[in-house]
Amino acid sequence: MKSFLCLALLLVFLPAPFSVLPYLNKAAPESTQTSVVSLMAPFSTVQRVVIDAGHGGRDFGAISPWGIREKDLVLEAAKALRDELKSHGVGVIMTRNRDRFIPLSRRARIANKREADLFVSIHANASSSETLGGFEIYTLSDVRSALARGNEPSNSLEAALWDLKETEKRKEAFRVAGFIQDSVEGSVPLSANRLRRAGFYVLKQTECPAVLIEIGYLTNRENAAQLGDSEYKKQLVQAIVEGILNYKSDFERTDGFAE
Repeated sequence: MKSFLCLALLLVFLPAPFSVLPYLNKAAPESTQTSVVSLMAPFSTVQRVVIDAGHGGRDFGAISPWGIREKDLVLEAAKALRDELKSHGVGVIMTRNRDRFIPLSRRARIANKREADLFVSIHANASSSETLGGFEIYTLSDVRSALARGNEPSNSLEAALWDLKETEKRKEAFRVAGFIQDSVEGSVPLSANRLRRAGFYVLKQTECPAVLIEIGYLTNRENAAQLGDSEYKKQLVQAIVEGILNYKSDFERTDGFAE
């Protein structure tokens, strides 16, 4: 984070012709202005959280042998997360608040357009093995993967800033995942609790730190029974919110700098 801020400040105050001021000039192309400004902005607060209920509409997601549909379960959990976070004064943006299909690209655009500080995607897992179960949190596996799909910076300045911001994004996502994992592990009985890395689309394409949570395995009898229990779900949601709030408190106490 410190290296990011130092480079950003250096770039702003360098004299012409090396200054980035031409990129911020009103006469510059709109895409360049937006790109450089957003890339130079560090993560500095946790006020707006996007809650993303996976699947929806024609996309059912996983379906348990006992008839639990992932799209319904995660929407219920996302709404509970929204209500709990809002009760603590955190602004919440939902990618969907009813049963409808939302493309992955739109989910990421919602977070980016609304300038979210954190993106939390809620899912439930499935496996061909009935014994595999547990709670899992995913963060982005490859810092350069967000440069894919036509998002490559157009020049070396943007590339350098992009690399720095992507590194910070991945680091902060890993931090918030750790806070959530600790809170869940201390509050909810789980058969397993794993922190993993993956290249999921929504983790790549969101500009803010992003995590994807698998709240359990629908194909595991114990997990399915837990996720069908209202008290367990309430306890799980509260634990996830506690982890987010603990991260928020630590992040803002240190002004975004990890100790």
